[in-house]
Amino acid sequence: MVKYSYCRLCEGACGIKATVEGDRVVAIEPDPENELSRGFACVKGTSAAQILDHPARVLHPMQRDGTHWRRAGWDEALPQIAAALNRIRGEHGPDAVALYLGNPTAMSAVAALVASSFLRSLGSSRQYSAMSLDNMNKFWVAEEMFGDKSFILQRDWENARYMLVLGSNPRVSIFGQLATRPRGLDEVRKAQAGGGKLVLVDPRRTETATIADEHLRIVPGTDVFLLLALLHTVVREERHDRAFVARYCRNFALLGDLLAPYAPEAVAPATGIDAASIRRIARELASAGGGFVVGNTGVTQQPFSTVSEWAIEALNAVTGNVDRPGGIFFNPGIVDDPHAKRSIEWNRRSRIGGYPRVLGEYPTATLADEILTPGAGQVRALIVTAGNPLATAPDTRRMAAALRTLDLLVVIDLFRSPSAEAAHWILPATSFLERKDVNVQFTRHMPFPFAQYTEAVTAPRGEARDEWRIFRDLHAAVGTPFLDGRGPASDAPGGNADYDIDSFYADFLARRGRVGLAEIRRHPHGLKLGDKPFGAFRASLDRRGWKIDLAPASVVAVIPRLEQAPPPPPDRPLRLISRRNLRSVCSWMHFDAAGVNELEMSEHDAERRRISTGERVRVRSEIGELTAQVKVTDRVPDGVVSLQYGFSQGLGADDGAEGVTMNRLIPRDTARDPLTGMPMLNGIPVQVSRMS
Repeated sequence: MVKYSYCRLCEGACGIKATVEGDRVVAIEPDPENELSRGFACVKGTSAAQILDHPARVLHPMQRDGTHWRRAGWDEALPQIAAALNRIRGEHGPDAVALYLGNPTAMSAVAALVASSFLRSLGSSRQYSAMSLDNMNKFWVAEEMFGDKSFILQRDWENARYMLVLGSNPRVSIFGQLATRPRGLDEVRKAQAGGGKLVLVDPRRTETATIADEHLRIVPGTDVFLLLALLHTVVREERHDRAFVARYCRNFALLGDLLAPYAPEAVAPATGIDAASIRRIARELASAGGGFVVGNTGVTQQPFSTVSEWAIEALNAVTGNVDRPGGIFFNPGIVDDPHAKRSIEWNRRSRIGGYPRVLGEYPTATLADEILTPGAGQVRALIVTAGNPLATAPDTRRMAAALRTLDLLVVIDLFRSPSAEAAHWILPATSFLERKDVNVQFTRHMPFPFAQYTEAVTAPRGEARDEWRIFRDLHAAVGTPFLDGRGPASDAPGGNADYDIDSFYADFLARRGRVGLAEIRRHPHGLKLGDKPFGAFRASLDRRGWKIDLAPASVVAVIPRLEQAPPPPPDRPLRLISRRNLRSVCSWMHFDAAGVNELEMSEHDAERRRISTGERVRVRSEIGELTAQVKVTDRVPDGVVSLQYGFSQGLGADDGAEGVTMNRLIPRDTARDPLTGMPMLNGIPVQVSRMS
C-alpha cells in the first residue's frame, strides 16, 4: 500500500511517498506530485523508516533506578510524575518547574502548543527552547522593525538578481531556518541562469560555495562589522531607494550618525575582507533591481547577533527590496494576518542575566545557572520534549552537573539521548510517521500559501504516544485543564483515548484559517492556494499604519557597545566554527552518518602541529576540552577549525563520550547577545594538539 505524507525532520516539509506492508514501512521516496517539494526529499527523509524499529528506540515509559533503567507503565509513570510536580511547585513555587522544547517540537503542529499550555497551567513562566540558541533574534527584529514577531519575511530565490548569503549553507540545511524551501537549489540555479549572482560569505568552503558565483572568506565572528559597513556604504553614498524609504520607513536620518564608525576601511582589517570588495558588494546589491541579504546560524550564533539581523533587514529595506520580485516578501499563508501582539516582555526578565522574555521564553544559555543558583525561583524540575540540551546548550559539563541536581527530570523522546540518560523518567513519543499532522506552523515560511494534511503512515510502536496526548494525560494527573480548558476533557490519565486530534485542527482552521480541514484533506499531495503574495507586506504596513523602523531604540542603544573581537590568545590561536551535516539532524539521528564528528583543519595548521588526517587530537578551549579525529582539508582557512554543532556521538552516549559535541568547549556566560541572551557558538578560541 502507498501512503502520501510529508517529512517532519526539518522545515523542508518535503512530500513523501511511503510504501507500507502490514505495519512495516518498507520504502520512502519523494512524492513527485507534491506541489511544494516536486519530487525532492533528502537522504534524512528517505531514511526515516529506520527510526520506527531501531533497536535503541524507547517504546515504553522508563524509570531510572540508580544506574539502571526499568520498564514502567503509563499508569505508574503519570501519577508519580504528577505527584512530584505538585510537591515541587507546592514547596518551591510554580517557577521551580521549567520546560525545554527541542527543534523537533516545531515540526509538530501541536506539540509546542500543548507543552506550553501545560507549563502555564502549573503557573510557571520558565520555558526554554532551542530557538534561543539559533533564531530568537529573528523574531526580536521582526517585532522591533516590522511591528510583529510573525513578519518573518521570505527570500525570493528564483527571481533574485543578487543573493548575498552570510553564515548559511543552504545546500545542506535545505534552505531552512524559518524558511521552507525544499526546491531551493533549483530556484538558485534558475536565478543564476537568468543573470542572478550568488555571493557567499563564510569562513568555510561549504557545499554551497561550490555553486556560488563568489565566495568571500570572513574572519569568524565579524559578520556584524561587514554588515554595518555595507549599510554604511549604501546610506553614505545615497544608493538607497528614496521612494520606498520615504513611504514605508522611519528613522532613516538616524542611520548616518549611527553608522559613522563603520566605513569599509575601518572594518576591513577585522573582517579579512578588503574595503574595495565591501563597497563593490554594497553597490551591486543596491543596483541589482531585485536582491536580498540573508544570514543564518553562522551569523545568529555570534556576539551581537541581533544587531547583525537588524542590519540584514535594514539593508533589504533601504535598497527597496521589500515586496519586490527577487527580494523579500511576506507570505500570510493560510491563517489570519498577524495582530501586532507584543512578544518581547520587557517587564519579565530572567533571574540569571536579566534578559527579557521573548516569545514566552528565556535564553537557554542561562538554564544551567537557573538550576544551580539557589534562591527564589531556582529551577528544581525540568520537562524536556524532543530536545537534548546536554548536547546543544553551551558549557555542556555545567549543564550535565545541573541536570544531575534536579529533583525531577522528565524527557519525552524517541531515544535515550545524553539528556535522557540523566533523567528520572523517559516517556516514549511517536515518530512523525506515526502521527497525524497539518503543517500550519510552516505556512508563513513557505514560498506560497500551501498546506498539507497527513494521516499516520503506520501505527505507533510499543506504548509510544503523541506529545499532545502525553501532556493531555499529565494535565489530568496533575489536575489542570488541558489547553486552558479549550481542549478535550480527560478525567483520568489515559482517559478519553478516543479523542481525535482532527477535531482540534478543524476548530483551529475554522476560526483562523483561509481554508478548512476538509478541503485540505481532499488534496493528499498538498493544497496550494496561490502564488507568491508580493504586495501583502506593504499592504499590511498601510493597513496597520506602521513604518519599518530602521533604527529601533533597543538596537541603537547596543551599537555603541560593539567591540571588535580581539585576536585569539597565544595559547588558543585557532578559531572554532560549527558546521552542518546533510546526513544527520543536529543533535540526533546519526543513523545514516559515519558517526564521527571530524575536526576539519587546514593543511598548513596541521603541518605546523605534525598532525595527519585520521589522527586523534585534543581540542581545548577556555573552559574544557574534548578529543576528535582530524580531517585535513582546504575547506577551512588557516587559523580556523570546524566541528559539527550539537553532535551527539551515538545513541546513549553520556556527557563524557569522546567527541560528543563541540558545545563542551563553549562558555555559557561570555559573549552572550546583550538583547536576547543568545550564546556565542562560533569563533571560539581553541588550541589543538596531538594526543600524548
